[in-house]
Amino acid sequence: MMRPVNLYRSLLIALLCLPVLLQAQNIKIISSDWAIVETLVAMGHAPIGVGDKRAYQRWVAQPALPPSTVDIGLRAQPNLELIRQLRPDLVVNSSWFMQLQARAIPNAKSVSIDFFTSQGIEWHHSVAQTRALGKLIGQPAAETLIQQAMQQFSHQSKQLAPHAKRPYAIVQFIDARHLRIYGNNSMYGQALTQLRLRNAWNMPTNAWGFSQIDLLQLSKLPANTRLIVVHPHPANVAQQLQKSALWQRLPYSRSVNQIVLPAVWSFGALPSMQRFGNELTASLNGNKVGTW
Repeated sequence: MMRPVNLYRSLLIALLCLPVLLQAQNIKIISSDWAIVETLVAMGHAPIGVGDKRAYQRWVAQPALPPSTVDIGLRAQPNLELIRQLRPDLVVNSSWFMQLQARAIPNAKSVSIDFFTSQGIEWHHSVAQTRALGKLIGQPAAETLIQQAMQQFSHQSKQLAPHAKRPYAIVQFIDARHLRIYGNNSMYGQALTQLRLRNAWNMPTNAWGFSQIDLLQLSKLPANTRLIVVHPHPANVAQQLQKSALWQRLPYSRSVNQIVLPAVWSFGALPSMQRFGNELTASLNGNKVGTW
């Protein structure tokens, strides 16, 4: 049983900390970096302002932004007057976006958090940055998010064990002849590793985790590779591929060798990895069929 003196001391400490915790939980944040935005939303602390909100709804989609979140304009050229009217307490951005807008926003503290490294995306770094973001808002939600992601991938990796014999190539079509193909240092590649599936693309990639290739280079992948096509792509790609003699000769033109997934933010953090895991697991288990 706690002694009266110790009980009084504990209550006193809690009361002293309460204003700080309330202030952190009510802090108003704006951001133009979608990896930061999706992580904040997943932790239950949606920003009051986001760059390119409409585009976020297309490229990221989930976790969804609440209607109350304001679109502050282009991510690279935000509406600074609108931002000033929102009176944010904190500007949280990647270092690149921070250079564009932080100095123009008075009375707001600026913090830089980069989910990317110079080598691309890395699971342990994404976990560490999630914790750093959680400390800013003064909530334990970061640990909850991390644990949820780890448990999800542990469960899904067991579900997908029968599919682990084949390698997977993750691509986005730029047009009907050119693609981005993602390596292990991409968000998709890191999620694939957590799912204990093998990435077919082991060639060098850029700092963003992908290489730009043409259709012919797909023929150099291992013969049993399965293609994961991630939206979005130009609307006429599917029709043009049907007319492509090269594509028709590739094994990926057959539905059994391809998976089509909805848009999942390729430069995202843990929420994007989780969504990719959910979409891929549903497709491989036959619970969901994607369309071009």
